[in-house]
Amino acid sequence: QNPLRSVACASRSAGDVRSRVGARYGPAAPLRILRELLDAGERIVVLAKPCDIAGVRNLARLDPRVDRQVVATISFFCAGLPSLDVSRAIIAKYGLVESEIALLRYRGMGCPGPTRIEARDGRAFEQTYQETWSSELTRGVQFRCKICPDSTGEQADLVAGDAWAGGEGNPLDDSAGHDLVIARSERGQALLEDMVAAGVLAVEAADARDLEAMQPNHARRKRQLLARLAGLLASGEPMPRYS
Repeated sequence: QNPLRSVACASRSAGDVRSRVGARYGPAAPLRILRELLDAGERIVVLAKPCDIAGVRNLARLDPRVDRQVVATISFFCAGLPSLDVSRAIIAKYGLVESEIALLRYRGMGCPGPTRIEARDGRAFEQTYQETWSSELTRGVQFRCKICPDSTGEQADLVAGDAWAGGEGNPLDDSAGHDLVIARSERGQALLEDMVAAGVLAVEAADARDLEAMQPNHARRKRQLLARLAGLLASGEPMPRYS
């Protein structure tokens, strides 16, 4: 109903999943329905940002149902969560406000494809992914994302990301649509192998040393974390504890 905003969903069929795929470059709170699903006794796969997966792991220390009912966690390489104001500014360039938008597709009509904006009156606009992400959305990334110790889903069972080499972590052009997937646990490895055996995924081995060429921004972020935390300390700001 409002393409700039996100709603937490529980998908119970392949059709549900297909109707809800897509990159969302804006605020999202997928864990808001987790307690409801736990209370109902459901078996759950959590698909969410790395910080959300950390939240699931922390909740498991307090609520034993998490380990019993959450059968897998899946995340993705996250470059940070932009403010909703950035998306509003993007559509404003074309003379539009939220209530007029019928579609805001940040990427996905290709790999990554253009950003496409459609108004309810039939007007449509496109701009490049590079313009949308590198020139606009990155300026509105929340501060907490800039001191995040885990932008690559280290606590998830499976994590996926773009396999862009040679573009400094950004696409040089549309690719054939290959993605990167990492199994980070035995449960994740078993799930990946099951999907391959079922013909859902086709995979080939990748060299871990190629990761930095595909996603150099994440490698830099990890290396810069101590300096960023030291900057907080030096300026008298509160500093999170990471282990």
